Amino acid sequence: MKRNSFRRSGFTLIELLVVIAIIAILIALLLPAVQQAREAARRSQCKNNLKQIGLALHNYHGSHRTFPSGIIRLGSKPDWNNLLGWGTMILPYLDQGPLYNKINVNQAWMTGGGSASNLNEPAAKTGLPAFVCPSDAGKLINKDSWKVVDPNTSSTKTEGVGKSNYLGLRGSRRLSDFGGGTTARMRQGILGTWNKSVLIKDISDGTSTTLMVGERHTKGSKVGGIWIGGFSNGSNNVDTFSTCGEIRNTANNSATPSTNFLINGPHNRAYSSMHVGGCHFLYADGHAGFISENIDSDTLIDMCTFDRDEVVSEI
Repeated sequence: MKRNSFRRSGFTLIELLVVIAIIAILIALLLPAVQQAREAARRSQCKNNLKQIGLALHNYHGSHRTFPSGIIRLGSKPDWNNLLGWGTMILPYLDQGPLYNKINVNQAWMTGGGSASNLNEPAAKTGLPAFVCPSDAGKLINKDSWKVVDPNTSSTKTEGVGKSNYLGLRGSRRLSDFGGGTTARMRQGILGTWNKSVLIKDISDGTSTTLMVGERHTKGSKVGGIWIGGFSNGSNNVDTFSTCGEIRNTANNSATPSTNFLINGPHNRAYSSMHVGGCHFLYADGHAGFISENIDSDTLIDMCTFDRDEVVSEI
C-alpha cells in the first residue's frame, strides 16, 4: 500500500522577520492614537474638575450670598504665612465636609516662623483629586511647598502640602496701567481680594467672559499651587504655592514688556498646563473652557477683572 507523506512547513526566518516588522509598524501606528485618546480623556476630566469647582463656588455663593474671599487674613496684623485660601472655604461643596470640619478657619494652616505645631497641619497635608489635573501625573502632594523648623534639631526641612492645579485669578496688570510710572496697582480679580468678597451682581463685565480660576502645572520649573493656603511673603515658599495667581504682560511690577506671565509663559507662576497649546479656565458663570496660549494679551487681561466694564468679544 502506498502511503501519502507530507512535511509540516513552518515560518522561514524571512517570513518571521516580516511578521515581526508588520506588528511593530501596527504598534507604532496605534500607540499615538491610544495616547491621544488617553490625553483626551484626561483633558476632559480636567475640564470637569473645573466645572465641579465652579459648581462648588456657586453653591457657596448660594449659601453665603457671596463668593469666598480669595485670600483670608487672620487678625488685624497677621503673619503672612497664616493666610487661608478660597479652596478651604468650598470644601463642604466638594463632598469634603469631614475634612473641612477638621480645619479651624480662625487658625493658620501654618504658624509663624514655619513651626509645624498646628492643628490644621494634617488637613493641609491631605491630597484631593478634585484639585488635581490628571494630565499633571504624580502624587496629590505638592512637594517642598512648606518649610518648617524641626523642633528636635532646629533645622529647616521641607514638607509637602495638598496640591492644587487650579488657582484663582487675583487680577491682572498691563503696560498701559503704568502711565509712564514704575509701579501699577493690580486690576482686581474675583478671587484675589483680601478679606473682601465679590457678589455675582458686582460682575459688571459679564459672568460669561470673566475668569475665576485657571490651571498651573507642576512640571519642570512650574510650581503649581496648594488648595489650603492663600499667600505669604515668601519666607516659607508659600507665595509660589498659593491658591491665587495673576496674569500680566509686564515683567513683575514694572513697565517692562514681557510675556513671562501669560499662558504657558516661562515664569514659574504663569498659568500653564500639560495640555498642548493652552490651558483650561473656569468662568464666573460656572462653565469651563480651553484658552489658547496665543490669545491676545490685552483680551486675556480684560477677562481677569470683573468690574471695569470691559467688553470681550468671542475668543
